[in-house]
Amino acid sequence: MALDIDIVPKEYRKQVAGAIVRDIKESESGFINVGIFELSGIFKVLVENGYEDEVYRLLTKKGENSFAFMWEH
Repeated sequence: MALDIDIVPKEYRKQVAGAIVRDIKESESGFINVGIFELSGIFKVLVENGYEDEVYRLLTKKGENSFAFMWEH
């Protein structure tokens, strides 16, 4: 959310976005775990900071905790 509301200093934005991606991969088994209010914001800030591939992976990932699972059930 700090990236989304633009309170992270410009020189640290890419590092913070990288930390989010690492957390998703290491702590959340590759799935996204955010609240409803930041669901769209996290995709926006990841794209803004060069993580388009990660956003695509998150949106197309298969499995019980995926968007595909939600849409199918």
